[in-house]
Amino acid sequence: MIWISAGDSRRRVVSRLGQLLKGNVSIAHRRTCLVLLILLSLPGCDCRSPVVETPTAPEESVPTSDNQPPVEPEPPRPPIAEELPIEPSSEKTPERLTDLATRRWIAARADPDQNMRAEAEAYLEDLGPQAVPALLLAINDPDAKLRRGAAVGLLARFNPWEPLLVEAFLQTLDDPEPQVRAIALPTVGQLEPQDAARAQRSLLTILGRPDEPLHHRATAARLLTRGLGDRQASWQALQAAVTQDPAVRVRRAALPGVVKHAPNAQAQVNLLVTVLSADRDARLRRQAARGLGELGVQAATAVGPLLAALDDTDTGVQQAAGLALAAIGRPAVPGLIERFEADDRRLRLMAIAVLARMGPAARAAAERLETMLDDADPMIRQAAKAALHQFRERPPAAVPNRDG
Repeated sequence: MIWISAGDSRRRVVSRLGQLLKGNVSIAHRRTCLVLLILLSLPGCDCRSPVVETPTAPEESVPTSDNQPPVEPEPPRPPIAEELPIEPSSEKTPERLTDLATRRWIAARADPDQNMRAEAEAYLEDLGPQAVPALLLAINDPDAKLRRGAAVGLLARFNPWEPLLVEAFLQTLDDPEPQVRAIALPTVGQLEPQDAARAQRSLLTILGRPDEPLHHRATAARLLTRGLGDRQASWQALQAAVTQDPAVRVRRAALPGVVKHAPNAQAQVNLLVTVLSADRDARLRRQAARGLGELGVQAATAVGPLLAALDDTDTGVQQAAGLALAAIGRPAVPGLIERFEADDRRLRLMAIAVLARMGPAARAAAERLETMLDDADPMIRQAAKAALHQFRERPPAAVPNRDG
């Protein structure tokens, strides 16, 4: 317990309240201490002065004996930091902006208690134009809690066209405290291209750091997908994340960037085939199959893995693989014909459906399909008949007669 008497000076009271805040106290006690600190920062507030003044009779001089020296009046107390106007241009600005009360309120901006955060924001709003200079000073403080609160306060005031704020958040991306880095990450998406490119080095570090929280790595992957800075460096980092990161959330976030920034189509195909064949996440395998389908005939070397994906445990992967094979076209026809010999009726039906979707491009399978019109399975006979119908040349669309 820290006792505060009515006769203590303001500096002593502030010091004792600061000691109390450093201890293990409840949120209510911490809030009370912060309110007292703010009240003490108001001009004219002094612990040694009564709050309510009452008229008193004029003091009479008390005679002193020769043995007792006269009592000298106490010299006037010099103004303390809280009473001085805060001006960024002043030479003593750093000391004033980081006074005890301001430091406590800035740290409270990231307090777990919602009411405390609201009170801290109200205090910063009362500072007016001086809030940002105070926060910029606090974000470089050795105290991690103070830096975290300053980052939250600056995020609420972030302006991508304000150089001081941009520099502060670019620096915060390299903060040793993960919670502080997390606050800075969303600002990268709001930066101008030339400023966002400067964040690439920090994002690559975050994505490649094994002990970084997975949601930080996922956010870094999504930001690098936008093409910040050196695209080749981003592609290499994203490729490593897709193939090596243990967190599926990070791999999902990195895959679109790998496809987007690959140096050529074959590099895209190779990576998508790796994901389709080896990744444990069905959603990523579906995404890889769709990516191969978007490449069309350029993904002809992926026919084998796509045919294998027709037997995937996930029906969504099977469908995506079938659509990709149909998009590739003729190079996939021989492999699909081989699927007619499968013992699994589902695989035979799927192969026929893919050939039917190709249309005339799959005519090489017509002869084999004709033999299936006499198959013992009625579903196979019906599917073969429908596929042969799709192989016929489609008549050109009728052109309306404009002469009427």
